Amino acid sequence: MASQYTGREDRENGVTAASQLLMITVLISAALMGVSVLFRSQLLSLLFGRVEPDVMKASLTYLVLSALFRSMGKIKSIMNISIAMNTVNVITTKSCCA
Repeated sequence: MASQYTGREDRENGVTAASQLLMITVLISAALMGVSVLFRSQLLSLLFGRVEPDVMKASLTYLVLSALFRSMGKIKSIMNISIAMNTVNVITTKSCCA
């Protein structure tokens, strides 16, 4: 709707439609984030099944921290952490099983 109003050069209705779209998007995002954080252990158990307690604890921490960083717009930090974790995982796997 916002694009149709914009195309018709109806700025007032375009702004109203865009603000409603933004509000709905924020509400849905907040609801999904809330559900993800509240049910994070069940969600991770569903995705990964049974894992060691230490691994689950680290996964829960990572999930919350990555959600916080993403909400603050610090996507680059999450990428750097992921690269570091994968590098450590590759090094420990090669040294363990070589």
